[in-house]
Amino acid sequence: LNFGYSPASGVWGLPVSPPNTTAISNAIAQYQRISTLNNTLHAQSATAIGALNAPCRTWLSSSGIDVYSLQATALNTVYYDTTSFEGSFTLNQVTGNGRGQTLTSYLGDTRAASLTDAKGNILNDVVVGSNFFNNLGGYGTDNATSQAITLIHEALHANTNDGDIDLATKLGLWQKGMNAEDASGLISTKLADCFK
Repeated sequence: LNFGYSPASGVWGLPVSPPNTTAISNAIAQYQRISTLNNTLHAQSATAIGALNAPCRTWLSSSGIDVYSLQATALNTVYYDTTSFEGSFTLNQVTGNGRGQTLTSYLGDTRAASLTDAKGNILNDVVVGSNFFNNLGGYGTDNATSQAITLIHEALHANTNDGDIDLATKLGLWQKGMNAEDASGLISTKLADCFK
């Protein structure tokens, strides 16, 4: 214990515990990891949007989506990784939407998911998990392309504030009787064509 001697006053104070340097070091490492993940995914999404082929750019533009605005949205996204301590964060802690579900539970076995506020508006916050990093259930020919498709897909949600069915409709992909999972798959399949 340190008894808190003050050289200025020449007085010993009450016992003071030394700082927990391990906890401080862990907190710094966690912050650095979050910052690194966000910087990496920002660069990856900006590069992916920049690499969209001409037919894809035309398709997005004809659907009312400005590619430069989409890129700006992607560059301002906050990413949360459920394979880290962030998976235990609740939706309420991240979005203030009042829901106690953890990010890991919210994501389930999908690759990524956009978060919403209490009114259902899509936020520029995206949760990614092990399937994002491991190409499980992905689109594209390799993990990098699969991740690019996922990042663009999620940026489209934040940019348009549309869920999968409305977004698929806006993009001209609507099919009678489709559910949100079908719509999501159609969007990602179409985005995969953007890298051919």
